[in-house]
Amino acid sequence: MNRLFFVSFALIGCFYSQAQAPLTKERAIEIALENSNLLQISKAQRNIALNDATLGNAGFLPTLNATGSLMRASNNQNAVFFNGNTQDRKNAQFMQWNAGISANWVIFNGMRRLNMYQRLRETYDRADAQTKVDIQNAVSRVCSSYYEALRQQEILQAFQNTLEIYQSRLQLAETRVQVGMASKSDVLLTKVDINTQRSLLIRQKNNVENAKLALNSALNQDPNTPLSIPSGSPIPQTDTNVVFSDLAPQLLVTQKSIGIAQRQYKETNAAYLPILSANAGYNYTQQRSEAGQLLSNKSFGPTSGITLSWFLFEGMNKNRLGKNALLQVDISRMLHEENKRNQLLAFQQAHTRYKSALQILHIETESYGMAKESNEIAKLRYQEGRMNIFEYRETQRALEEANIRMANARYDALIAETELKRLNGEVEMLGR
Repeated sequence: MNRLFFVSFALIGCFYSQAQAPLTKERAIEIALENSNLLQISKAQRNIALNDATLGNAGFLPTLNATGSLMRASNNQNAVFFNGNTQDRKNAQFMQWNAGISANWVIFNGMRRLNMYQRLRETYDRADAQTKVDIQNAVSRVCSSYYEALRQQEILQAFQNTLEIYQSRLQLAETRVQVGMASKSDVLLTKVDINTQRSLLIRQKNNVENAKLALNSALNQDPNTPLSIPSGSPIPQTDTNVVFSDLAPQLLVTQKSIGIAQRQYKETNAAYLPILSANAGYNYTQQRSEAGQLLSNKSFGPTSGITLSWFLFEGMNKNRLGKNALLQVDISRMLHEENKRNQLLAFQQAHTRYKSALQILHIETESYGMAKESNEIAKLRYQEGRMNIFEYRETQRALEEANIRMANARYDALIAETELKRLNGEVEMLGR
């Protein structure tokens, strides 16, 4: 019995520990990519483009058809022949069987097949690049929400630390009052600060919960799903000397559109050339009739041939389609150039923000260290009676403000780093 109780307790503890396992950023990215319907749609569209990019769809392979038919008729016939004979039949039966197999293969159609196949491959490459863009956008959203939750938790911890400092100050103030080194106003002022800090903690806990709700939304899961986020924020690691990459998926999408438009233009030009096709087959036909000159007839055998066709005039439609296709090439090229300029501008702005954010983070980290040391010195001075409560209180507030500024600076640096990597196509491609 005791053994069963121990096993049950262990299983419950194991389940609880798994349910409360800390949510790392990598795991958050995996969950978001698994649950995203939009991303699944993007991947499905990429797979459709891959399925279409075949030799058969481009027309390289021959077509093979098999046919069969059976016809039956019942006729009334009254025939008079040249020799004077007559034939009168009531409900004369007629039956005919047909069967055949035929193959057709386009030998030449003005290179249209080759250009069509290459266009289908370009279409798949564009869909693949678009899927990468969608993945990186999803990863970027998750990282931003995750960093926001970490920031709010760090601010909450700063408020809790300040509350502990105020409680320690209250003990010191009460001790100083007892020995006659301070007045009761020191105790009352400290209690006011403690209550103020408790109110801030309640508000900040609400901010933490709202950040977790937003993170659950980014993870595409139930907003009420409990989340346990490990404390401590990562440090940005991206080199500030990073340069803009022309191979970013955002650019590949519009670049592939140029290739697709060029292939479509060549396909329209193929209409000016003749089409040469070869065909072969085998046919079988059998007839039976109770009236007429033939009682039965049977024929079978192979067939083959070559067909040459050339559309000489189609109401100037070929010319119209060619002009439109050429205009589409120019449009695609201009869209790509515009996209490249915008991406480069966004990258440069993100790069500037990232460098500035790193500098601010270094300053605020240094300020926090100095504020922490200053608070420790002030505590000793207040304990020894060489500092009044207002001066001591100011160092405590400065410490809290420095801690919050450092948390905000770290968040800004991480967000700037994420955006910089997204624009350069370097966001983690987990879950592909």
